[in-house]
Amino acid sequence: MASLMPVLGGHSTDDSRDLPPEDALERLLGQVYDYHVTEAIFRHGQGKFKWTNGRVYEGEWQLGKQHGQGALTVEGKVTKGEWKSGVRVT
Repeated sequence: MASLMPVLGGHSTDDSRDLPPEDALERLLGQVYDYHVTEAIFRHGQGKFKWTNGRVYEGEWQLGKQHGQGALTVEGKVTKGEWKSGVRVT
């Protein structure tokens, strides 16, 4: 079963050929996300995201928010735990 993937411009498609190149998204956001995802724009699935301020989260994502097991690195300090809708709960 094909899943719909949001793309720049607000259109949806089940054809990955219509997706913008990965480096175009990085330039647009000014941020880097290494990923294996089911969605093109929203971070979803397992991945690593680096914010422009240097913070890094590596773990599970759901619809663009940290959700599941992951590790947040801030100024060299790593905090591991469970996340729900972008908030660490354990």
